[in-house]
Parts: sequence; C-alpha cells; structure tokens
Amino acid sequence: LLRDNVAQVVVLEMCTTPEGQALPAPVQVCIANTHLFWDPEYDDVKLWRTHMLLQELEKLTLHRRLPLILCGDFNSVPGLAVHSLLSGNVRFGRRVALTPEQLPTDPARVLTPHVNRLTHGLFLGSAYQTVLGSECEYTNYTEHFKGCLDYIWFSAASATPVAVLKVPSRENLSKYSHSALPNP
Repeated sequence: LLRDNVAQVVVLEMCTTPEGQALPAPVQVCIANTHLFWDPEYDDVKLWRTHMLLQELEKLTLHRRLPLILCGDFNSVPGLAVHSLLSGNVRFGRRVALTPEQLPTDPARVLTPHVNRLTHGLFLGSAYQTVLGSECEYTNYTEHFKGCLDYIWFSAASATPVAVLKVPSRENLSKYSHSALPNP
C-alpha cells in the first residue's frame, strides 16, 4: 500500500482529422495504464489500489466528460473482487458497491472500514467481453499459471470497441514453451 506507482494517466487531444482537416473543437480521451501487485495473498491490496485508481480517474474524467480507456495487468481473474469492481457498474447501469461476499480476505483490515464505499461511477465495459462475448481464456500462459489477468476497459457510454487482437491458441503457444505469455 505504501508504493506510489499505481498507474500512468495521460489525456490526449486530437485537433485534426486523419486527413489533416481541422476539427471544430478538439476531441480528448483519457488513457490510463496500471500493473497491480501479482501475489494472490494480497487480493485486498489489489482491490484497494483499483478502488483508489478508479476514484482518481472518476475525478479526472467525469466532470470533463472525457472518454476513458483503462488498460493493464490487474493480476485478477474474472469473478474476483477487482474484476467485479471494474465490471459491475456497466452491467447494472448505476453505481453498485461490492457485496461482503465478493470481498477478498482482509488481514490488514484495509477494506473493512470502507466496504460500503468500494464503488465508482465510471460505467466501464471490457473490450474483449464486448467484442468476443467473454474475457480471454488467458492472457498469462506459463507453466505455473494460465488465466486472464490483463484487461482493456473503456467508457461504455461514450465508446464502442469494434475489434480486439486475437490471443494465440493453446496449440500455438505450447509449440514454443510452457511459458509462452508473457514473452519477448
């Protein structure tokens, strides 16, 4: 929790069309990237960091009506608290808090005093879920772990993904090594 390197955030502005014509008003988008701590023993820390990141992104984007693209290695599989926090609001179309059953164990009592505030108003959709109908089976394919840890989230009210990169098949990955994703 004491590390201060949670994410990188940038606001990009497009002033001309791809053909070089000036736009009547610049178009802006906020792009953020994160890499959360990997250890499954610290799911409470991952959830807290995700919550704090979403709070900051909410402050930056909502009042300016900036579309958001949030990418990263969240080190959390679908169904766990981090993924549920990120995906919950778009499914219900309103601000939704995590239930106590969705929370990870909290040995340091990081989450307990804030359990009713673990929510956000960003209404994020998952690019892979939107385009393919489900998250990737895996974005990490190693000898010790195979699963989806990496996601691309977007402002569902202002953007629609039309395509995503295909993740290589198990057959292709296993041709090269037992630790095929990530790789150079």
